[in-house]
Amino acid sequence: MPGRCNIYIVVITGGCSRIGAALAQKFYKRGCHLILIGNDINRLDEIKLYLSSLHSQYPTHTPIAMQINLSELDNVQNHVESIVNLYGHIDILINNANINFIGEVINTAICTDMEIMTNNYFSQIALTKAVLRYMLSNISGHIVFVSSSQGICTDPLYSSFGASQHALLIFANTLREEIQETNIKVTTICIPKMHTQNIDENLGIDGDDKRDSNLSKTTASEVIKAIEHEKLDVIIEPFYRKISFFIKGLWPNLHYTLFRSKF
Repeated sequence: MPGRCNIYIVVITGGCSRIGAALAQKFYKRGCHLILIGNDINRLDEIKLYLSSLHSQYPTHTPIAMQINLSELDNVQNHVESIVNLYGHIDILINNANINFIGEVINTAICTDMEIMTNNYFSQIALTKAVLRYMLSNISGHIVFVSSSQGICTDPLYSSFGASQHALLIFANTLREEIQETNIKVTTICIPKMHTQNIDENLGIDGDDKRDSNLSKTTASEVIKAIEHEKLDVIIEPFYRKISFFIKGLWPNLHYTLFRSKF
């Protein structure tokens, strides 16, 4: 992160998840003022306690934990106002509040589709719009969307989740174009499928599921680098997956033939 990191006000949603915990640790060590948002205040307090134990090693500020249900869209603006009243502004918004869902199209109830879209898309764009007003007034800011590569190329059983991620990526790209003349940056981070976004006893830093723990730490590092270098889009996937995305865009029939049994 460029410049004097200790003056940055960073809002992280999905604070109870593995990735949220890993992000919190990265930003905390850099001296940022952290606002962690999640549904489980006990988990958020555990993360706060863990971060506070690092205080003697780094020049830090006490994080703030806020139990907020972002799917209650009518209340989002008020929550943002409470943060701005406390700190005066928001420098970085990390949209990380995704929930996963796996199921066949035919067996997925429409209410489930709506729940996934509300949590993964509508709540995040509502928060982004509320924060954006203050960033525009402050003439600076960085908005990061931690999304999934399922929004680029969806695998079977991921129709609801993939649709929400695709919508989020389209929103992010459109927003970036609309505010390109400002000093506000927009970054998307596309990660592979995770086995779970639930936090473990080690606050997502380590755990039994080494793949997800490593992915969480990798994602947090990539977010930091993306902000430092003002990257537009980051895809955290193996090389063959990135190639498959390219092939799908140019030759969808060939993609289907080559990769339909791969995933």
